Amino acid sequence: DDDGEVGVGAAAAAGSSVQGFPRRKDGTPALMTESFFRRLLSGEVELKVACQSDVSAAQSDLRHLSCEQLLAIRAQTVDFLTISDSHSAHCNFLSSVDGHLLEKLACRCLA
Repeated sequence: DDDGEVGVGAAAAAGSSVQGFPRRKDGTPALMTESFFRRLLSGEVELKVACQSDVSAAQSDLRHLSCEQLLAIRAQTVDFLTISDSHSAHCNFLSSVDGHLLEKLACRCLA
């Protein structure tokens, strides 16, 4: 099936692009929490078990991530739904992921 092969190729291409993080002009990381995102996107850590403080700290860096990176995070967490107060940081993080992802996808469609 050709569609399956295209999907696999697209997933492989996206997988290779999710580990590249933005840099400032002077070469320093644009993300304050790059190590958290590196672990999250590599599968070394799952969002649902990440410390609230790490998740909260990383939320402001979401705006710097690529569409592919945001989509990879969302794909890993599609089954993570909770209304528990103990996971409020995680819920806020995912809400921000969704907002940034929607904005970046809309910009791509309009470009």
